[in-house]
Amino acid sequence: MAKRILTGLAVASLTLSLGVLALRLVRHHHWQVLLSFQNRDLQNVRGESARTLRQTTDAIVGDQKPQGPFFPRIFQTITNANSQTRYVLVLERPPMSVPDEPLLRMYVFDNSGRLLTNDEYSGGWRAYVTAISVSRNDLLNQDALVVDSQYERDGPMSHNYFVVDRDQIVPAYFDHEGKLEREKYLQNNLSIAPSIP
Repeated sequence: MAKRILTGLAVASLTLSLGVLALRLVRHHHWQVLLSFQNRDLQNVRGESARTLRQTTDAIVGDQKPQGPFFPRIFQTITNANSQTRYVLVLERPPMSVPDEPLLRMYVFDNSGRLLTNDEYSGGWRAYVTAISVSRNDLLNQDALVVDSQYERDGPMSHNYFVVDRDQIVPAYFDHEGKLEREKYLQNNLSIAPSIP
């Protein structure tokens, strides 16, 4: 009887180990596929590549359809406040009606593809996201994720700056018509700056 129990435990342990290994291999495969889209304008990926990108992002961060549709916009490296290299993936749900706001989901990964944090921000009330990029910001003295928005279709442009601090995307400041503003993050539906959740 003890021999059967030990055999059963050994088989269960081996099955669990193989399952964990298979899961790691699948995750590694998805991460490698996502890396192939790094530093590209994901908004313009078309055809089979777009399907592959969508399936890969859904596999890594979860299916976006129930709350979406969310579309991949950018996948790029970014340096955090401690000068560590991280990867940031941004998905966007464009405005669904008028008035509405685009929603941005931002995911931060380490070099091995492990998800560290994720947050959701508004792209701005009655705004349209026109561009998303990562660049060195001299004012912040580190890399910044920059979300460019336009109020309504022909309104003023704004630039929303985010940084990675302790592996989390956080708003840094808002540039509206050349004025740097921080407090507008706290005003709901009055600006085109992202709101802090």
